[in-house]
Amino acid sequence: MAKVSKKANKVDGSARRAAMLADLTRAVALVEEAAALIAPHVTVLSPDARKVSLGKLRVGESEVLRGVLDAAEKYPALVAGHGDGGVDPQRFEAEILRDWLTLHERFAEAAAQVDAVSVQMVSRLSDSALFYGAKSRKPTLRVYNDLSVLAKSNPELRRALQEPLAYFGGFGRKAKREKKPAKG
Repeated sequence: MAKVSKKANKVDGSARRAAMLADLTRAVALVEEAAALIAPHVTVLSPDARKVSLGKLRVGESEVLRGVLDAAEKYPALVAGHGDGGVDPQRFEAEILRDWLTLHERFAEAAAQVDAVSVQMVSRLSDSALFYGAKSRKPTLRVYNDLSVLAKSNPELRRALQEPLAYFGGFGRKAKREKKPAKG
């Protein structure tokens, strides 16, 4: 097995990180593309409308409703003009209602599939953010601590660290202000 120099490994690591960022950017773009793709086909309900919607079909209800439509088609004279949402007020248009049931089923299936994938994706993205945040924070804070001590006697360094000193120093000042007096 050939030895890989530290410099070559850093270059490879840099290329891997660049590829990772490119893949992440593309994945987000694909999610946005998918959202744009379905946007013209979806309905957005208010939170209140969602709570009271009659569209919450129970398990098996879709098939039972199809049975009702089958019966209605056998006896069309009994159901004419029942406001099926079709174009012919003189005829009960069961095919439209069947299509809507099919759309309901497919949208419900898609919602469940996307929910499962999105929960997993969000978890993995959040875990990765935590992982890389932790990986970078500890060594960077060690460097900050060393540089902040040196900045006390080096005005140029203090200027270079102006924002970090204000940011991290603010936490220390806030902690001192919020420190509760000792009970005694």
